[in-house]
Amino acid sequence: MKRLLNPLLYDKLIGILILFNVFVIMYLSFDDPPFFRVFEYVDYALTLIFLCEITYKISFYKKDFFKDVFNWFDASIVLISSISLVLLMLLEPSDLLGQVIILRAFRLFKLFRSMRIIPNAGKILSDLKKAVKVTYGIIIGGLLILLITGIVLCSFFKEIDPENFGDPLVSIYSVFRLFTVEGWYEIPDAICERTSYWYANAIRTFFSFIVLFGMFLFGFLISSISDELAEDNNDKLLAKTKELEDKIDKLSEKLDFLKK
Repeated sequence: MKRLLNPLLYDKLIGILILFNVFVIMYLSFDDPPFFRVFEYVDYALTLIFLCEITYKISFYKKDFFKDVFNWFDASIVLISSISLVLLMLLEPSDLLGQVIILRAFRLFKLFRSMRIIPNAGKILSDLKKAVKVTYGIIIGGLLILLITGIVLCSFFKEIDPENFGDPLVSIYSVFRLFTVEGWYEIPDAICERTSYWYANAIRTFFSFIVLFGMFLFGFLISSISDELAEDNNDKLLAKTKELEDKIDKLSEKLDFLKK
């Protein structure tokens, strides 16, 4: 009865409010729209409703609430977006103008709650969690290769091409562009313009190998992730098959015993 009387437990109603909030946030993103202040207060009111919703659900479902990974995601988004309300209450009106970007940033986190209205969103997040768990080693290995290559190229071409390899962070981004075949000829051509003919050809050859290596690396990573996910599913399927075979064996033994 308690559940039936409380609208905060109706997912369809909350989904409608989330969808409405998405349009409110989109409206507030325009430059000086009419009734801006009214819609801003509507946005804050919706944030407060979502905060009350999550708080009530935690008190209603208790430990069961945290058994669903989607509830964790939902609660995290609401708590982060609620920071804008806290800032609004703590800051003086004269200070709000300087904090508008921060308030908007926290407000935008609520857009992620629109995932809630996607069918089987909980299962999608659960599958994503499993995929990250299975493939995190492969992803970390790929990031390390990207990091090392970026640092090495930074030491080689820092003085020649500071625009693309001036510091390690810029260099890592340039290497990522090369690996994804973005700027695969602009970057080496920018270096070749400042060097001799033979050195320029050597650089073009060198960067051609870098691009080919990046294509191979990304292909290998994608293939490895697919194989790991398939292997994980196969292991579960084999476990269920083994369990079914054991049950069949036990059933066969019982039938043989009854025949005797």
